[in-house]
Amino acid sequence: MKSGVFFWIGRTTAATVVALAMCSAWAVDPDVAFHIQTRKSEVTPHCAAALKRAGSLTTQQSLRKALCWLYGIGTPPREVEALNLLRSIAPDSAAAKMALADALQQGTTEQQKQAVEWYTNLAASGDVRAIARKARLQQRLDAQKAVEATTVVTDAADPFADPFSGDDSLPPGYHCHFYGLGKKVCHGIGFD
Repeated sequence: MKSGVFFWIGRTTAATVVALAMCSAWAVDPDVAFHIQTRKSEVTPHCAAALKRAGSLTTQQSLRKALCWLYGIGTPPREVEALNLLRSIAPDSAAAKMALADALQQGTTEQQKQAVEWYTNLAASGDVRAIARKARLQQRLDAQKAVEATTVVTDAADPFADPFSGDDSLPPGYHCHFYGLGKKVCHGIGFD
């Protein structure tokens, strides 16, 4: 009996982790993570010179400076300034648009919505990476919205009350949680 419970809990936990990763704000698209690492490797040798430049910069120089600020290479991270600089050069640079969208994808829900807009802009020019990234990010945002719509609010008088305590189908000592994509996971305190 115990091994069956562990098997059920193990499979459910693995599914829960996958579901949370798909819809949570901290989830990073593996393709995006790879390209961020590639960008860091490419810009690192240029950061010392890029950070010293001031005044009128070319689009390429501005992109390098923004990436150095964004990733904190040779300087403490300056995310706000980096995103603003990327926004200012994005109309003239597909690389800046992609870097901006990738950075925004890792931010708040509002920033992720902005990332969808930038990916849409890039996709309109035929960038297949942007098409795929937009689709995956939009799917995560939709899933997150669905989860937020099904969130159970506990009684204000007792914020620690178990909202599932009235579920008569559960054995004594068991309780349930809702996770990403509307998944419900129930478990007990002990396995005896």
